Amino acid sequence: MLADASIIKKTYYKPSVLVLCATFTIVFVWAAWSSGRAAVADLAYRENTLESLRRSVEIAPGNAVYRALLAEHLEGNGQDPKPQLLEVTRLTPLDSQYWIGRAFREEIEGRFDAAEALLKQAASVDNKASPRWALMNFYFRRGRDPEFWFWVTKALAMNDGSAPSVFRLAWEKSSDSAFILSHFPNRGDLMTQYYFFLAQTSRLAEGGEVVERAARLAPETAFPSLLQYCDAYSEKDTPRALAVWNTLCRRGAIPFTPLDSKAGSIITNPDFAIDMTGQGFDWHAKVPDGVLLGQAGDPEKGVRVEMTGNQPEDCVLLTQVLPLSAGLKYEISWESLAGSAETVAGLMWEFGASGGQMISEKVEGLAAPARGSLKIAAASDSGRLQLRYKRPLGSVRARGTIIVRELRARVLP
Repeated sequence: MLADASIIKKTYYKPSVLVLCATFTIVFVWAAWSSGRAAVADLAYRENTLESLRRSVEIAPGNAVYRALLAEHLEGNGQDPKPQLLEVTRLTPLDSQYWIGRAFREEIEGRFDAAEALLKQAASVDNKASPRWALMNFYFRRGRDPEFWFWVTKALAMNDGSAPSVFRLAWEKSSDSAFILSHFPNRGDLMTQYYFFLAQTSRLAEGGEVVERAARLAPETAFPSLLQYCDAYSEKDTPRALAVWNTLCRRGAIPFTPLDSKAGSIITNPDFAIDMTGQGFDWHAKVPDGVLLGQAGDPEKGVRVEMTGNQPEDCVLLTQVLPLSAGLKYEISWESLAGSAETVAGLMWEFGASGGQMISEKVEGLAAPARGSLKIAAASDSGRLQLRYKRPLGSVRARGTIIVRELRARVLP
């Protein structure tokens, strides 16, 4: 029995080894042959001529990349690329670029329904930006506004860096800023990009609510630009500039308390306790030669103005845009005292609004604290408050120091 088993083993293993070796040989030869053909096809592809690409496709008929490039060459030579494009989408049905390529060809030839169907197919297999862009542009060219705006929203939902191009296209289609904005996703990064687009294209005045959204949602890197907006529009569009300013105050971008014109909170940094920023609704200093201007410090907490006698005869030292509520009456009050032995005369607070008359009250520079006030009847939503020096007639230019403090505003009954 043992001898018989040995015979059985020998007759079983010998043919199996032979078959296995033969199989390995066939696979190796086939792989080498395939690799060689692939190398030849790739070499022909790299030649990048019409004939070389034909050879590539003949050698590797299942390669969609070869066929796509062949289609481009056929089209460039005035030949029909469609058979190749059809085969490309059959080979790679999930690659949207080839569906878009076919759609573009159909649109060129005036078959718009077919182009639209192919673009929708691209969007169905690819949820990324390219199909959305293609559909948005297609509907823009066809003048189909509802579909265009639908795909504007879809395109902007992708954070792929193409938003400024979408913004440009949207403004080519419409000049209604509110309507345009209604189709944009309310995302912080997008609102920031849109704000910068409006600034760069001189459209901030038409931007509408976007600056307020940007102020609420934008990253800290956008704060300086939003403050520049407050500078530029504090008088041109006071309500919106104030909304941006107050939002930046609440977000800690600037160290001030939000303003409220209806409650009488209309002066930023009224005690000068914070260094003047020269931005937005804060104080803007205009210090001429011959004048030294700075914080009075504790315990006074005010602004210290030193006249050297070499200052101009007439100059504005400080100015601030005040947000107002038209129809309300306000009182602005202050306290002043001399900071030196010399009496300073010629300093005054002035208020003026666009189209209105300038009103003023002098600031006393006496040894004992003196109080003064200025009453305003607001006819518009903003005005300018400024500290001015004007040499009184019959006197020499002032020399000495005066401190102005406890600047306050309230609504009058």
